[in-house]
Amino acid sequence: MEKFLDSSERLEKKLLSAVGNQAKKVLDDLLPQMRLAAYENEGAAIVDMRLGFEFTKDGESVAVACEGQVQFPAKRSYAESVCE
Repeated sequence: MEKFLDSSERLEKKLLSAVGNQAKKVLDDLLPQMRLAAYENEGAAIVDMRLGFEFTKDGESVAVACEGQVQFPAKRSYAESVCE
């Protein structure tokens, strides 16, 4: 972990890319529910997104998990990957 905190530029770029790809995958999966939610709520839809990060002790990799959900109609989507 110390290594990541000291010089993390290489891993940060991969991390940002992984988070972006996961968010896109999750939102793509939730689009039908988002449309229905917007239809039922005067054009408004809310998606709750949660991101989780688990860094290895050596700071060389990080596991990333992304979860998104729409409350009504209820649906949840999940994506994960490892950045090295």
